[in-house]
Amino acid sequence: MAVREALLDTSVLIEHFRNKDKHTTVLFRTMHQGTLPRISVITRFEVLLGATMVQRKYWQDLFDTFIVHSLDDRVADQAVVIAQHLRK
Repeated sequence: MAVREALLDTSVLIEHFRNKDKHTTVLFRTMHQGTLPRISVITRFEVLLGATMVQRKYWQDLFDTFIVHSLDDRVADQAVVIAQHLRK
């Protein structure tokens, strides 16, 4: 039997983050149906770019449960630092 996989985008992650009832989210349903969640490094970048320092721990823990398709994480993290600096 083949493993089911899903490439999730930023909107799915943000919906999960904002929803008080996590059981109703696309992310929750996807993960609890035995589907292997994946994100792109671009999604990682977009989420971290919008996150506060307090929220970053939440996101890092969640990203640890996903396979992240890369440029590579080091480059994405550095891009977040640069973009946040430029936004100031």
